[in-house]
Amino acid sequence: MHGEAVYRCEHLCQLVDLGTAKPLFVYGEDFYAGTPALTVNCYGKGLAYYVCADAEQRFYDDVYAQILKEAGVQRILEQEIPTGVEVSSRRSEEAEYIFIQNFNPTSVAFCPEVEDGEVIFGETAEEMKPFSTVVLERRTTITER
Repeated sequence: MHGEAVYRCEHLCQLVDLGTAKPLFVYGEDFYAGTPALTVNCYGKGLAYYVCADAEQRFYDDVYAQILKEAGVQRILEQEIPTGVEVSSRRSEEAEYIFIQNFNPTSVAFCPEVEDGEVIFGETAEEMKPFSTVVLERRTTITER
């Protein structure tokens, strides 16, 4: 997936039988060296991934970003989303509604950047208050993601 990327794994390294799956990452050292750390298997019309390790966060960020890119999934917001903030959307024929929720017990530095978006609930500022919600309405031509 990422050429020669190297990630740290400390807590869990599982040994798996590949069966029909293909390894995407392998362990680099110790007893597990050369055995799969991430696999992919074709299933029906899709792909099933299996993570065999408890790797550092950067591994998950990179792997999920690559999977989303290969699947053609577009981000709702292009900006980086802070830990504890969730972004989701719903669509009607006329608009897309973007829900931004801060599940942190503290404020977080985050101000949503949405072209043609109008705040219909909550407040946008340089930071989101603890446990706050902002809903944006984007009235644009809706295309399939």
